[in-house]
Amino acid sequence: RRASAGPHREHHDAYAHAQPRRSPQALRRTRAVHHPLAMSAGSGPDQRRGTGGTSYLEADKEEAEASAGGGHEEGKAAQLTIEEGRGGGAVKVNNDNPEYQRMEEERQRLLMEAQRLRLEADTDAKKLEEEEKRVEEERGRRVEGVIQRLRTATALEFPAIIKSSLAAGTLTEEVFQSLVDKADNAKTPEEKEELTFLSETALRLVEENDPKLAQKIQRSLLKVRLGVDPDLKEELDKLNEPLSTSGSPTSLKKGVDELREMLEGAMNITLLNDTNGAVVKINTSIPFVTVPEAFLPTWFPISLSRDLNTEVSRDLSGYDNVQPLTKKDLKILKEEVLLFDEWFSSSTDTSRYAVLFRGSFKGEPSQIQQTFDRMLSRVEAHPELKDKVTLFLLPQRALPFEMMEQLEDATMDMILRGENKLNEPCMIAVSKNLLSLDKGQTKGAQNRALVFQAILLAASLFSLTSFSVATFGLNADFWSRTLAGDYGALTDCFPEVGFTFLTLLAHEVGHWLAAKKSNTKISLPFFIPSLQTGAFGAVTRLRDYPRSKKDLFDLAIAGPALGLATSLIFFVVGLALTSQGTNEAIASWPVLPAALFHNSFLLGLITDFLDKGLLAEKITTPMPVHPLVVSGFLGSIINALNFMPIGRLDGGRAATSALAAGAPLLSIVTQLAQAASGLFSGNELQLFWGILVVIFQNSPEVPAKNDFSQVDSARRTLFFVALFITLLVLVPYPDQILGGAATGGMQSMPPMGLPGLDKIGA
Repeated sequence: RRASAGPHREHHDAYAHAQPRRSPQALRRTRAVHHPLAMSAGSGPDQRRGTGGTSYLEADKEEAEASAGGGHEEGKAAQLTIEEGRGGGAVKVNNDNPEYQRMEEERQRLLMEAQRLRLEADTDAKKLEEEEKRVEEERGRRVEGVIQRLRTATALEFPAIIKSSLAAGTLTEEVFQSLVDKADNAKTPEEKEELTFLSETALRLVEENDPKLAQKIQRSLLKVRLGVDPDLKEELDKLNEPLSTSGSPTSLKKGVDELREMLEGAMNITLLNDTNGAVVKINTSIPFVTVPEAFLPTWFPISLSRDLNTEVSRDLSGYDNVQPLTKKDLKILKEEVLLFDEWFSSSTDTSRYAVLFRGSFKGEPSQIQQTFDRMLSRVEAHPELKDKVTLFLLPQRALPFEMMEQLEDATMDMILRGENKLNEPCMIAVSKNLLSLDKGQTKGAQNRALVFQAILLAASLFSLTSFSVATFGLNADFWSRTLAGDYGALTDCFPEVGFTFLTLLAHEVGHWLAAKKSNTKISLPFFIPSLQTGAFGAVTRLRDYPRSKKDLFDLAIAGPALGLATSLIFFVVGLALTSQGTNEAIASWPVLPAALFHNSFLLGLITDFLDKGLLAEKITTPMPVHPLVVSGFLGSIINALNFMPIGRLDGGRAATSALAAGAPLLSIVTQLAQAASGLFSGNELQLFWGILVVIFQNSPEVPAKNDFSQVDSARRTLFFVALFITLLVLVPYPDQILGGAATGGMQSMPPMGLPGLDKIGA
């Protein structure tokens, strides 16, 4: 304040030197008068008097006159008159010193000068604001003019307009940003597609003519769309933060190398080592840089990364709905979800889209499932988390670099004794929009999926009908009527088609009932047509993460259980009706070789128990059977194929729930056995089914939200029982042990009946 006082400081010094010397007592009395507490007490003279009853103002006046009369030079220089105001409330100081008057005039002049400068500054600011507004409007008109020229140009004129705009300097970053904004706000999909194509084509031509400008435009678009610095240093620091908080130097190096590979591969950028850190160079081989999976930390579980929402359009609009987790979300999770009396958090690792909580549960291990269910309920009920966060409970072995670090540090004895941290729990909160089990479920995508499902259903019904016609290949009456032009004979196939389709529906109803019980969302079935068995069943996708392994197990086993039970009932009833069939009824039944009853150990046992004569026949003997027998046989085979413990088949889901880490090994062993059966035993059914599974269903199933708690022993036992029944259905009947003709393995029924009869037996 002294430095900025200017002339006022000189005024204060001159006034101070002009004052007469006063005693300390008078100074104390004067300060008391001007003290805020004293002055706020009131304005009357009695309220400003000392303890002796004498007014401080009168004392000051006497002291001043005494000092002035004492011959001091200072007193001569200053002629002071102190008067008590009306009512004793005001003090007036008169100073006739010329120096004081000059300083007062100077102060008034400076105040007026400051006011004038303030007015001039306000005027200049308004002029500058108007000028900036005019320049912005001019720039907007120029940008709109360039865009209009580009939109109205023909394919031949487009390159020339790009070159002329570059030469004139009008093709700037604002033009491309305006194109992207217009595409985002387009009213129709056609307009958005036009603007997106226009921007991509223009940027590609700019890249050919001016690579530096193209790179600058790409960096500008990336900064605006993602809110990050063009060199990605800020985001790179966020990704490295979890790596720097824990881990050995070896695992840290592996994490940085993995991060480098993901960034280079997913974002088309190059990371160059420099003495000051990592330097990012953005390549220009693509018009728009997309958001990579590398924004996830290296501890992000692989089981969750398989279902990331990676459907991002070229202009990055697909990531507008992926909400990053904020500090507020983290605070809510710590204080309102992971309560202190239920969960002890030892460390927390944060990233843009996920948060990792390491720690342990309080209480009995048997109560973990109930405790986590309460946490999930709190997340689903919280208004700020229910549509934003998905909470998972996983073992630490699910974290890829955590496993590497622990295996590096732990000895084999520690692992065998369970003393490593791989079996300890950890919580992971993930942005809900990042994970997408139901990718692309816009209204249009849903309609396309329904159309595709309808096409597959029609194809499956056609293949079932074709297979049914083939099963009548040895029925002489059927073919004589058909060749005579009586196509009404084809209606004899419909009961078999209907009963077989009922076994498939029973399978899907089992899934639906289990999903409804556990409140797990599943898709409508995608039926798979097949000329070998009429159909291979259906694929039902998970549209939500099951709450626990128990729910996933129940969902997986319910379909095959109900489907196989329905099929076996059809088979048994069909055998009973076959033994009681009349000649008239047999004329409308399918006729198959006796090899049918040798293709399954379980169905062969049932046949041998109900009618030993069927197994005693030669495998090439034509056998008229009730349509329920064929439907029951096909339904049993189809349900057993779907319970093979591979990938995302029902058996693979059940194995993932019951065996946890042992499921991948069982899947590999099953696939090897399946390949051997198809290649070396001539089992074409297993060969074709194996190819379909490897292509479409081989990836592991998604984890449950509680992937830490294991299923109970009863469900684990049920899994092995179901797996044993599946094996009995798929393994051929051992004629060499029970007596009878050897079959050599399960064969698929030929689609045209008689021409494949010689291939039925081995």
